[in-house]
Amino acid sequence: MTPRKRTSPAGGKFIVVEGIDGAGTTTQSALLRDALERAGAECSLTREPTGGPIGKLIRNFLEKKIDPLRDVYCDEKAERDVLSLLFTADRLDHLQREIEPALAIGRHVVSDRYYHSTFAYQMKSSAHLKWLVEMNSAARTPDLTFFIDLPPAAALERMESRGRKDLFETSEQLRRIRAAYKLAIRELSERGHRIVVINGRRSIDEIHSEMIAETSRVIGLD
Repeated sequence: MTPRKRTSPAGGKFIVVEGIDGAGTTTQSALLRDALERAGAECSLTREPTGGPIGKLIRNFLEKKIDPLRDVYCDEKAERDVLSLLFTADRLDHLQREIEPALAIGRHVVSDRYYHSTFAYQMKSSAHLKWLVEMNSAARTPDLTFFIDLPPAAALERMESRGRKDLFETSEQLRRIRAAYKLAIRELSERGHRIVVINGRRSIDEIHSEMIAETSRVIGLD
């Protein structure tokens, strides 16, 4: 018999899965949602950038389908800052339209990426990180964040096997992004954020098992 879906009377929990491109965030987000539903919990799966109008613009830019910012900005810093603002606008719309309403009725939400990606992919320095964090100060803090840590060489190998590449997928860029993630994680952890770093070299099943164990502690799975 399929278990009756349970909502949380205290409100749902917001769980985020992060990592450089190729780390498997999409796979692990879906596996986590599926496991929670099998356990009888109400759970939504979402992602950033979203499928909304701003999110679609961002995705088209990242996939090099359009290049509207470079038509306007000849300065790379200005272009990057505008892209950061677009990510944040998409996020606040995401929260208001999808995440907060689900949490309010007791549904858990698993998001494939959140503001940690903006911090890592757009950060130019530790001082710039503080600006990015402040810009996202109105965004909800996740109850639990997973960072799947995978070396760039392994990530590129995975992506090449899938025939996929986007704006951020070169070895040098992925090294910079991974270092930026670690800086952001340290900063947010010092602010009390619950972030679990997972060894991304392990198998899909091993990573999933660790994520389920950590999630159980947060949402109280039976």
